[in-house]
Amino acid sequence: MHILGEISNLRAAQAFSDYLRSLGIENRLNPIDGKTQIILQDLGSIALATDELKAFIKDPNNPKYLAASWEVNNDDNVRLSDMPRGSVVPLERLLRSGPFTLSIMILCIGIYGVTTLFQTDVIYNWLAFPSDIGDLSSLTQPWRLLTPVFMHFGLMHVAFNLLWWFELGRIIEEYESGWQLLMLLVIIGLFSNIWQYTMTGPSFGGMSGVVYGLMGYLWLYGKTNPNAGYQLRPQIVMMMVVWLVLCFVLFKDVVANWAHLGGLIIGAITGVGFGLLHRISRKPTQ
Repeated sequence: MHILGEISNLRAAQAFSDYLRSLGIENRLNPIDGKTQIILQDLGSIALATDELKAFIKDPNNPKYLAASWEVNNDDNVRLSDMPRGSVVPLERLLRSGPFTLSIMILCIGIYGVTTLFQTDVIYNWLAFPSDIGDLSSLTQPWRLLTPVFMHFGLMHVAFNLLWWFELGRIIEEYESGWQLLMLLVIIGLFSNIWQYTMTGPSFGGMSGVVYGLMGYLWLYGKTNPNAGYQLRPQIVMMMVVWLVLCFVLFKDVVANWAHLGGLIIGAITGVGFGLLHRISRKPTQ
C-alpha cells in the first residue's frame, strides 16, 4: 500500500477517491489529524494516480469528480480512523468482516449464551485459568492459560468486549491476515492472563485484555509503518487509556485491570516490532 497524499476536506477526498476508482485504481481513505489520506492498494498505479491528484488539486470543482461519486458504488472507504460511531454494529459491515473475527465473536456469544441459558458453570470450569501454575510441567490442561479470554460474566461485558474486538480485529484481518490476528490473540491473551493471575489470582475472564492489546498494536503499528493503510485516531487511544485509569481507581476489585494493562503493553511492543519488520520487508523496490 502507498500513501498518495492528503486532502484537508473529507468530501473532496471522497470525490477524488471515487474518481480514482472509476479509473480502476483501487484506494481507501484514512482520516487523520484533520486531513484525509488517500491510500493506494495497487503500487503499479502510483504514477497515474499522482498525476490525477495534481489535476484534482488544480481544479477540484471539475464536474467529472462529482459524476464519479454518482457512478461508483462506495464500499465504506473510511475505516478504523472513524470508529466507533455507536454501540450497534450494522449487519452489512458485520457480514463483510473476516471469518476469524466473526468466528471468535460467535464462540464467545455461544459460550456466554449456553452458560446463561442452562445456568451451568461446567464450561467456565473447563475454560477458567488454572488455580496454580507454579509447575507448568505438570499442567494437564494448558489451553486454560488462554481460554479465559472467551469467558464473559454479563450481557454488557460480552457486548462491550465484542464490539471492540470487531472494530479492531477486522482491520488487522483485512489489512494483514486472519493468521496475524490469531497470533496476536494468542500472544496478547497469554501475556495478559498470566499477568492478571500473578497480580490477583485465577478468578477473571473476558476479552478486554486482548482488546487493549489490539489497540496498542494498531496504534504503534500505524506509527512505525506509515504505509499500513490505517492509523488510530489519538482520541480513541486517549479514551481507552482514561478508561483504563478509571477502572484502576474505581473498579479495582471487579475489573481485570492488570490484564488490560498487560495487554496494552504487549500489544504496543508487538505493534512496534511488526511495524518495523513490515516496513522494511514490504518496502517497494525502485
